[in-house]
Amino acid sequence: MQEKKAGIKYRKLIGTLLLIGALLATQIPVADVEATTSSPSDFRMNGTTLIGYTGTATTVSVPDSVKTIAAGAFSQDTDLYTVHLPEKLERIENDAFAGCSLLTVIDFPDSLKEIGDFAFSGCTSLSEVALGEQVTKIGDGAFAGCDSLQEITLDQDNASLCSYGGALYDFDKKKLIQVYAGSEYTKYTMPESTKEIRPYAFWGCDKLRYAALSPNLKEIPAYGMSNCGLEEITLPYSLTTISTKAFADCKNLEKAEIPPTVTYIHASAFDGCPKLVITAQPGSVAKKFDDSREKGVAAAAEYEDTQGQVNAGEQYPVSAAAATGTAVNTAGLENADSPSGSGASLQNHTGQ
Repeated sequence: MQEKKAGIKYRKLIGTLLLIGALLATQIPVADVEATTSSPSDFRMNGTTLIGYTGTATTVSVPDSVKTIAAGAFSQDTDLYTVHLPEKLERIENDAFAGCSLLTVIDFPDSLKEIGDFAFSGCTSLSEVALGEQVTKIGDGAFAGCDSLQEITLDQDNASLCSYGGALYDFDKKKLIQVYAGSEYTKYTMPESTKEIRPYAFWGCDKLRYAALSPNLKEIPAYGMSNCGLEEITLPYSLTTISTKAFADCKNLEKAEIPPTVTYIHASAFDGCPKLVITAQPGSVAKKFDDSREKGVAAAAEYEDTQGQVNAGEQYPVSAAAATGTAVNTAGLENADSPSGSGASLQNHTGQ
C-alpha cells in the first residue's frame, strides 16, 4: 500500500513539474528568441540581383538564384556571423558587406568573378578568405580595415591574382591590392616587380613599423599608405607623386625621407602625422613642402573627391555613395520582390 501511494505521489510531482515548464515556456517573449538562420522573406530581390537584406539572423544563406549582391546589401549588419553564398554568384558590388564587424565565416563560390570597392571593409572579425580560380578583379579597399585578416588563399588555377608575403597582388606582382591588416609583420618588403599601389592598400595595418618599397614605384596614390602603424619610410628614387592623404593618419610616423625625384606632393599627403620629420634635399619640392606645412598638427586640407572616404564615426573606408547613404543599388526597386511590398525599408543596411 505504501509503495502504491509513493508511486502516485511521484507521478503527481512529475506532472506538476511538466505543467510548470509549459507555463514558463509560454512566458518567453518572441522578441527574445534570437534569429539564428535567415528566412526567404528577408531578401529584397530584383531578378537575380540581391538588393538588400532585412533580417537579423546570425547565419544567412543567400538564395540560390542570386548572381549579384548589390552595393550596400548587407552593409553594417552587426548581427551577421556566417554567410553561405550561392554557387551561381558572380559579383559582389561596392560596400556590400562593409562594416559587418562580426562576420567571421563566408564561403566564396568558384563562380565568383568580381569583388567591388570596400566590399568587406571594416569586417574586423574576418581572419581568412579563400577565393576561386575565376576571381579576376578585387576593388580598392575591398578588405581595408579587416583587422583580423591574416591570409587570402587563392585557387591554384587562378591566373589573375597572387597572395604573397602577407599581401594580395595581381598575378605578376606588378600591382599591390591589399596588405593584410591582421598580419604579424612589423616590416613589409615589397617585390621589385611592383609598379603600382592601389588606394587603401595599407589601411589598418597597425602592427607595421617599416615598409621597404619597390624601386619601380612612381606614385603613392590617394590613401595608399594611410591609417597604418608606420614609424619610418624611405621613398624610392623612382617616385614622382605623393597624392591626396597618401600617408594621412599615420600617427606613429616619425621619419620620412623624400627624394628629389618627387615633383608633386598634395597638401593633405601627411595630414594627421603629428610626429613627422621630413628629410629632403635643399631646393627640392619635398623641402619646400616641408617648410610650408604645419608641424605637429594635422593640416586642415580641403577634402578632394577620391574613390572613397572614411565612414563618419567609423574606422574603415567606404565609397562616397555609402558615406552619403546612397550605396544601395535601387535600379528596378519598384519591381523588386519584398516581403512587405516595394516600400520595405532598407535603412539599416545602406551605410551611413
